[in-house]
Formats: sequence, structure tokens, C-alpha cells
Amino acid sequence: MENNNEINVIKGFNHKTGVHCTSSALRNIFEFYGLKLSEEMIFGIGGGLGLGYLKFKNQNPMIGGRQNDFEKNLAKLMNTPLKIYRTKDKEEGWNHLRSYLENNKPMAINIDMAYLPYHKGDLPREDYHFGMHTVVVCGYNPKKNTVSLADTAYEEIQEITVEELSAGRNASYNRWLDPYNFIYEFDFNQKRPDLVEIIPQAIRNNGNSLQKSSKLMTFMGIYSGPKGLNKFAEDLGTWPKLSKNILLEQCKEISGYISHYGTGGGFFRFLYSRFLLECAELLEDNRLSDLSDNYDSLGKEWEDFSDHLEKFPLKGEEEEVLVLQKLLMNIIHLERENAKKLANYWHP
Repeated sequence: MENNNEINVIKGFNHKTGVHCTSSALRNIFEFYGLKLSEEMIFGIGGGLGLGYLKFKNQNPMIGGRQNDFEKNLAKLMNTPLKIYRTKDKEEGWNHLRSYLENNKPMAINIDMAYLPYHKGDLPREDYHFGMHTVVVCGYNPKKNTVSLADTAYEEIQEITVEELSAGRNASYNRWLDPYNFIYEFDFNQKRPDLVEIIPQAIRNNGNSLQKSSKLMTFMGIYSGPKGLNKFAEDLGTWPKLSKNILLEQCKEISGYISHYGTGGGFFRFLYSRFLLECAELLEDNRLSDLSDNYDSLGKEWEDFSDHLEKFPLKGEEEEVLVLQKLLMNIIHLERENAKKLANYWHP
């Protein structure tokens, strides 16, 4: 390891900031192993766009614009087999991660961001917990008992104690989102694919996934695809009955999931738009430039909805609900139309 402002960093590791925690973390990992790609390309090859509405018991509702199987899709198309490590054993989880660090291998992990001291003040509220925040553990100092973290929004490598790391990796607030000492274990020893060959498939895959809904997941409070957004639009009709404090909190959080919390703005659509533009140049295909414009416009529609949502608690009237529902129904239509275009994309 090398010394970087007295923080140990594995030699050869290069951190770049990004907009989404997982795609930027995996960009860093892939570059370390010789696969230098943009965050946009990592996100797009993984078919990162998703649609989801989550209603977990005793929690504020959430919406998600990222595909759950993004990492698995990326690994499959990039021919970098992926194993997901999990354990509820705190000591075992640390020892497993430490073995990689002692062999100078940075690892992407999931952690509850509420336990990261440098995030204090950045969270939506004091009791906010999100256990699927992805960072790269890129250094270990046994003398200080600290680890070094590369986190997407921070240019500087961060340093926290092993105790803080372990607490965040073993946090227990929501069994669907808790980290369970999660580690992404990629195998980079296989033959590397030609991007021109796999990009069209990645685009089609994402288009198909955006149109799917799962009846099974609704039993658990997870509504996916355009039908999930329809459920969200329906539930908006009940929001004027909420107390002012709860309404303010929910509107702020939902707006954050669209515009701020690691989406790059526009519910991840701006990020995907830039992926399509990069692909248009690589494949020399103007159709992808048009699709890029479509997703940029869709991102702006999401931003408009987010802006109205933030202002909703100031009005809180049923008339404003109708405005929000109308905006959302237009977005649902655009999501469907653009997903079809992605699913039907072919490159000669």
C-alpha cells in the first residue's frame, strides 16, 4: 500500500467521483483490474434503469429508478463472474474482507450509510438508514485499526475505524435493505468482450426489464415496472389526509429519490442518456443519439414532477394531487414508449 495524506491506499487504485454509488464504485474496481470504462458505460451495460415503488411496513414509501439485477447483468455481459458474499457473523465478515485487503485487493461492499461519520449532515433525517450504499474499501491500516473508503460523492479518500465499518456492515433496520457484510466478488480472469458486440444486447435487456412487473413482489410491498408507478399514482390520492409533518417528510424523501440520492438527477435517466450518447459514438449510430435525447427529456419530466412534489406540502390540496397524478401518468406513458424502443434496438 502507498501513503496518501497519511491514509493507506492500495497501490494502483484510482478513485473517481461519480453520481451513483454502485456504478461509480464498480467503475473504480473494474479500472483497478484493467477494464477502464466510464461510470455511464458500467451503468448501461448492467441495464441499470429500473422502476419500482416500495411500501414497507412502518416505513415511508420509496420509489426506485435503478434495476435490482444491475450488478449481475454487468458481470454476465462483461464475462466477469460475480459471487455475492454475505454473512450475519460480524467477526467472520470482517476477517473475510480483511483477507482481501491484506492481499492488496480493493473490494466493493454495501454498508449502512448512517454509520459513515463523514455522511453526518448529508442524510435526509437523523434516523435515516440505507444499508445498500456501495463504497470501495481500498486500504487498511492495522496499526491505527482503520480502513480507507472511496465513496462516490467525495473526491478525497475517507478513513474510518474498523469498528465503524463493522457496525455499518452489520446494521439491522430492514431485512430487505440490510447489508449483511455484503461484498462484490468479481472474477476478472476471463476473456474480455468486445463492447460493440455486447452493448446492443445490454440495451435490449434493459428495455425488456423496464416493462416487467412481478406479482410475487407485491406481496412484500414491492411494486415494479409501470404498474408500480400506477400504484404510486393511486396512493398519492391519500396523501392530503396525512399530517403536515409526515407529508413534508414523505415529499422530501420521494423528491430526493428522484433528484438527489445518488441518481445523478432525473431518476437515473440523465445517467442513462449519457450512456446512450457514448454508445452512439462508439457504434456510429445516430438512432442512439435520438434515444439519448429521449431519456434526457424523460429525466427532465421526472425533475418537474420532483419539483412539484417538494412544493406539495405548502399546498396539500386535492387539486394539487390531480396535478401530480397527471404529471406521473405522462411519465408512465413516456417510460413505456422509450422502454419499447430500447427493447427493439438492433445493430447490424
